Amino acid sequence: GSPNYINIPTGLDDGTVDAFYLMQGIKDGVVYDMEMANYIISFGSDLLQSFWSPVQVMKAFGYMRRGKTIRGRTMQVESRYSITAAKADEWIPIKPGTEGVLALGMAHFMIKEGLYDKNFVEKYTFGFEDWQDPSGATHQGYKTLVLQNYSPSVVSEITGIPVESIMRLAKEFATQSPALAIGTRGDIYQQMAVHALNALAGNIDKPGGILTVKNSPILDLPAPEIDETARKCLK
Repeated sequence: GSPNYINIPTGLDDGTVDAFYLMQGIKDGVVYDMEMANYIISFGSDLLQSFWSPVQVMKAFGYMRRGKTIRGRTMQVESRYSITAAKADEWIPIKPGTEGVLALGMAHFMIKEGLYDKNFVEKYTFGFEDWQDPSGATHQGYKTLVLQNYSPSVVSEITGIPVESIMRLAKEFATQSPALAIGTRGDIYQQMAVHALNALAGNIDKPGGILTVKNSPILDLPAPEIDETARKCLK
């Protein structure tokens, strides 16, 4: 009999969809292969309370911690001590709204120390280095942006996270492959900053990383074939 209506979205929000579209050209979303990851860093994503698929997350947490030869680790970057933060291997308290800045600070350390997947970046990405458009105008690349503006000391000042912790997180993420960065909270720029870490690690379309959703082959069949397939299934 209540006149109130409360709704909790459980799927991909518009910001997340837009971030994947701008960075990977896909609008169907992605799959986080948490089961096979050795290291997960969540930037405010509420994995254990309101993530897209609670069943997948619970199974993934159990498997990566007890079902694998190498026990996986989870890091929760969040301003509040949530259930996800309490169950993670480590809670990284951060100033609200600065998760994307931390991701850029981690990228700074990975690039400066040469800890990123150079082959993946060179082969599958555009805009990492400074580039020129057809008119000859020069544009700043991701590498220059990060190195000039997001040093650990600057990021520490903004986020409230010690410099040592920023560098440690970056090194752990870069060396404990396959590592997975999950950032489904915040605006589109924050989500892009987090997703860029997966590209730096070369962990896209690989086990333990970001898996692209593939269309079902049946959806591409002509209408008569779909009808025939449906009839066979009904039989």
